[in-house]
Amino acid sequence: MEVYNRGSGQLVNYDKSAVFFSKNSTYEMKSTVPESLGIGNEALAEKYLGLPTALGRSTKEAFEYMPSKIKGLVRSWSGREASCAGREVLLKSKAQAITTYPMSCFLLPKSTCKKMKSTIANYWWGSSANNRHIH
Repeated sequence: MEVYNRGSGQLVNYDKSAVFFSKNSTYEMKSTVPESLGIGNEALAEKYLGLPTALGRSTKEAFEYMPSKIKGLVRSWSGREASCAGREVLLKSKAQAITTYPMSCFLLPKSTCKKMKSTIANYWWGSSANNRHIH
């Protein structure tokens, strides 16, 4: 790491660094590599740039936070009367911003996309639990 630091002129932030190992790695390797580098071991539950640092087998579970986050946003806007243009600005600036980066990195499950699309469409067309609008 010192060679990298000198060559690039950049310093590694060891507090934010972690090492990931495959399940086939030996116990010896899992203990010596982090120790020699001076960094922590796996940090699977953490997020980086809003994305999970490691995905399990179920991408559906990994990205379940996105529809929930959009639903929360829309719920917070529901008390406000907004024009069509106002709703468009809210959706583009907030709801679509949540999805842009993750969708550029990963192929999201169809079910996750359908939930987000449904929430956005219901807000756009003025549908709520009490009354539904026809579009």
